[in-house]
Amino acid sequence: MSSVASAPHETRGDLLYAEHGSSPYWAVRQLYNHIDGGVSKIEIEVPRLEEDGTETWEVSMGFHQSGLSPREADTVNSLLEYDINAYGEGERKLPVCVQPRLAWSDENRPDSVPATLGPATNVKLQNVVNLELDEIPHVFKWVMRRVCEKVGFDWSRKYFAEEPHKFSTITQHERYLRTDRDQAKKLVRRDGVFMRLFMLSADIEGSHVVYDSNNEDVVGYNHQLRLDRSAIADLFPNSQHRP
Repeated sequence: MSSVASAPHETRGDLLYAEHGSSPYWAVRQLYNHIDGGVSKIEIEVPRLEEDGTETWEVSMGFHQSGLSPREADTVNSLLEYDINAYGEGERKLPVCVQPRLAWSDENRPDSVPATLGPATNVKLQNVVNLELDEIPHVFKWVMRRVCEKVGFDWSRKYFAEEPHKFSTITQHERYLRTDRDQAKKLVRRDGVFMRLFMLSADIEGSHVVYDSNNEDVVGYNHQLRLDRSAIADLFPNSQHRP
């Protein structure tokens, strides 16, 4: 049986890079010093992951205070985090934040940083739009290379080129599937899939399930069935995926 392929929508998470320790973070800091703290709307060409040719991206860069303390050995008074916002074709967006992971002593280590992690660099995915998961590290790697080429900064091609560390996490990944009008009406009718799932989850103890039906322009315009962890665990007990 054939089916229509789904497409990525929004993704959040953290890509952790540890092969070169915290060197990529300090290199990004040097880049920002080189560009006087930021740039706006630089156009670059990024190689496509699985196709020939390139894609045009527009990149802006800024920074903010991290709220984290430097180590005693660091030669800076404060740690910054670096915001990089890239906009590609077809409403593709890659907003990230480059953060330090410095192997702090126990009293200074943030709760979000595993105790067994040494120096590393974290790339926080803020709200990536319309990129497949394997495209995200590829595009970010090339964004950094191409921006540095454009502004005349000596960037090491080894940075952000390795596989992300095993402590990397994806906390949100949404996909969507477009159906034609007739099929959409079947999905949302009284005996359709949405109502059946809602009824199946209605008496799950401890759950919170919301069905939002919107037919204002056309039947099936926007229907959402929001299931919490309890409902998903009950309805899909063998699934390896959890919200």
